[in-house]
Amino acid sequence: GVDGADMAPRRDDKYRRTMGYPEVEQAITDAAVTGRISTYHEKGVVQAGSEVHLKAGHHVMTKTIHITRNVTLSAEDEADNETVSLTLTEDSLMIVDAQEVILDSLTLNQKLGDGLEDYWSGGLFVLKVIKGTCVANDCVFYSQRGSGVVVTRQGNAVLERCTITECGHYGIGADGPSVVVDCRQTSVKDCKFEDCDSRNGARIV
Repeated sequence: GVDGADMAPRRDDKYRRTMGYPEVEQAITDAAVTGRISTYHEKGVVQAGSEVHLKAGHHVMTKTIHITRNVTLSAEDEADNETVSLTLTEDSLMIVDAQEVILDSLTLNQKLGDGLEDYWSGGLFVLKVIKGTCVANDCVFYSQRGSGVVVTRQGNAVLERCTITECGHYGIGADGPSVVVDCRQTSVKDCKFEDCDSRNGARIV
């Protein structure tokens, strides 16, 4: 198949090597979830903090990506958030449960689903940060039946030059006394409920 992504180890890796993946979802899973290389014959270990460069295209995911390892997911050099997208239908797209996750120049979509629950009671979302810090640069978030960016528990988020638009619930939802969502030149617009909702001491700044 056509290459969907390249994965490169972190920059201080002695055996730094870029690998091509036909499927974006598998590259993300190896780098951000399992830490194991699933391609080729040798079953290597993926360094935490690796980088996944997504090629231009509309990449359809089959299940929620639960990130448990530090990772950078970015559009490749010639691409941007108008040409690289990740989409999951009828479920939430991405959970960040790691200390340092970077998203760069991507469009992240969540489509369909029941949309009955609010974000604080298990409702749908595009991105949910429950631990660590997620930094999103130049990203677009869209949830047809849920909220855009949700930050809870021990999570924090920095959104720089991002757009959160036309979400079926809230644009940004923040819940918890230690939660901070730092919005820098970020636009939240045209969401069905409020653009931003914070509760239980959370701050959206």
